[in-house]
Amino acid sequence: MRTLIVGFVMLLASKSFGQDPVFTQFYNVPETLNPSFAAVDGSTKVNIAHRSQWSGLNYNLSSQFANFNTYVDDINSGFGISMLNLLETHTRYRFSQATLNYAYRVELAEDWVFIPSLSFGFGNKDFSFDSLLLEDQIDIPNRTIRIGSVDPILLNTTTNFFDFSVGGLVMNDRFWLGIGARHLNSPNVAFEFNKNQTLDIFFSAHAGFNYELDNLFYSWQESQLRFLLNYMSQGVYKRLDVGTEMELSNGFTMGAILATTPIKYDKQSHSINSLNLTTGFVWDNIKVGYSYDVNLSGLMGTHGVHEISVTYTFRSIFNSSFGCWRCQR
Repeated sequence: MRTLIVGFVMLLASKSFGQDPVFTQFYNVPETLNPSFAAVDGSTKVNIAHRSQWSGLNYNLSSQFANFNTYVDDINSGFGISMLNLLETHTRYRFSQATLNYAYRVELAEDWVFIPSLSFGFGNKDFSFDSLLLEDQIDIPNRTIRIGSVDPILLNTTTNFFDFSVGGLVMNDRFWLGIGARHLNSPNVAFEFNKNQTLDIFFSAHAGFNYELDNLFYSWQESQLRFLLNYMSQGVYKRLDVGTEMELSNGFTMGAILATTPIKYDKQSHSINSLNLTTGFVWDNIKVGYSYDVNLSGLMGTHGVHEISVTYTFRSIFNSSFGCWRCQR
């Protein structure tokens, strides 16, 4: 019985929790995908995001992200620090990671820049085994269940790992194209002693384009439409998000993103997963975003996915000479 229970939990930990947290509003917290965004526009930026999904099931997942980055003009470099956390409330499984990001800005011709980057992190995975019923807790003659256990599995409920990531970004004032790859060192995240469970590489390719709407309608000055694309891959799981966001001159934003599975990993996977509706506002240097993922995969009663993000952008604390576009509005 002990072997069966522990084996089931290990399978759950390695398969169900083998993916990194992802965010619908990746364009508001792009540092979750690529450390190169630490040196995008010469600004200092703080952003946070909170994601709550499947509250209607006994399997509620919540994810949090916090980031601070700034640019140093004299050395053409951006520096950042990020915190990522995921919690599954039923099993109390937790994934946490802190990373330090470095990005170098290379000026190219005609306002284009290339930004390569490196990221070093320290992570922790924790699984609460105290809810398991183990063999030595079962007292068959007395028909009772003992509270404690001496099983060594309870002594190893957490695992730590170091992480290495890279990124690259090519962009100008209206267009950006980037790639990012996490867990390049394939860290071992197994809970059991003398076991090896590597964390799959998380790969992302992402792009965006800003179109000024006054090119079509003169009365829509300072309004713009953003086209967004994000492809993510980790192990057998693939995801492609395609969408748009409109920002009006009064700061109101609204948009929609379609989340798809371009390559099915089993017969039960769906090609279209959700339609993610977004809204928010921009006020001076603050941008607030909210999104709700409408499930289209047939999984009912989940209560959807809610996500909120807040970004504050201001001029670099190291006196950047070119400043950020949002600071100049």
